[in-house]
Amino acid sequence: MKSDNISGRLFSTLQSQLRAYQSILSLYTIPSKGRAIVAAKTLDSHATVIQEEPIAASSFLQGDPPHLACRQCLKPIPPSSSTTNNSSFCSTTCQTRADNEWSIIDRHCNFDALTSKAKQQSTKFPLLAARLATMILQSQLQLQHHLPTTTPDSLYPTRGTIHDLNNLCFVNNIHNNNNNNDNTNTEASIPEEWRTMHHLLAQSLWPVTHTYPELASYITNNLDIGWYTWLMSRLHVNVFRIDIVAPLMMSALGGGRGGGGGGGGFDRSALLKAAMAAVGTGGDFSLYGNSGTPSESASSSSQQQESGTGVYALASMFNHSCDPNLDVLFPHNTSTLCLQTAREVMVGEELTISYIDAMGMSVGKRRQYLKFAYGFDCNCVRCQEEENERQPPNL
Repeated sequence: MKSDNISGRLFSTLQSQLRAYQSILSLYTIPSKGRAIVAAKTLDSHATVIQEEPIAASSFLQGDPPHLACRQCLKPIPPSSSTTNNSSFCSTTCQTRADNEWSIIDRHCNFDALTSKAKQQSTKFPLLAARLATMILQSQLQLQHHLPTTTPDSLYPTRGTIHDLNNLCFVNNIHNNNNNNDNTNTEASIPEEWRTMHHLLAQSLWPVTHTYPELASYITNNLDIGWYTWLMSRLHVNVFRIDIVAPLMMSALGGGRGGGGGGGGFDRSALLKAAMAAVGTGGDFSLYGNSGTPSESASSSSQQQESGTGVYALASMFNHSCDPNLDVLFPHNTSTLCLQTAREVMVGEELTISYIDAMGMSVGKRRQYLKFAYGFDCNCVRCQEEENERQPPNL
């Protein structure tokens, strides 16, 4: 089968990630399918394919109660620790990275109204947009004041940057086809919910101009509704749900720090099972968005775990299969994502993840939801086989 290696046409940060994993995977375009990642060699079952930090991540529950999760890596912070230290971060390393990347801007903003509205509408994307906005503004502040960065991107080769968002697929019917925020042809197609959330985001960011008035024009001209639409059209089909095991659940898994019972730490296999993630969809906190599709497994998961969202440069390049050969894990109980083989994968075989929790769903329901949330008709091997089984026998 003829294919075209397209890694050279991608932004440099994603190129560096692909180079780091070139012995394991390759990025190609495949006729009739589009962009795909394939195995560069035969991979054993349970082999780590990639490990990646997010471009940005946000915890919906970080303020309920305060500082429940580290605001940089989403690692759980025990309530007693956060109360005693009044800390939003799990370590000085995370705090330093946040100070360098977004928290200088964040501390001047007030996201209460945006957070309240997001909770009311059960959507996490605006909170991730807020984090990305603070990262962009802090980058602009550093450029305008010629401030040196203490944690350059070169120190984090397994992480993409905001520029890598340009590489991500997007929702066609609401995306404007340029990056200059020229939204003259798309105003009518912007969902009203997005307009409302962008208005609240802009209000949340504006207090920073009292301290840094030079950012006012940038917020007005660059972080406008066109930018928000551009961003939402990507987040809606690329965000991963991050399931973090909360401190109390860690104890239930086998101990952890403090308390009686002999210690010895928690059961790592139980943690891995509990911390599995699925690609986030729609605007809902459940796995299945607002489609009305049953989401029993997602609801159960959200009740047990502290959930956040993240967007990843390389992980977003993997296509969907209802019978994927990769599992999505968060084995460190942080926002660092790991893709691990679910079985042996042969050289040249496409590497896939599942965008939904396909367990127990019929082929019709899976296809219906994938069409609704992602805009494609799934024709994976599992769907084809189950579709054939549904066909009446020829008499």
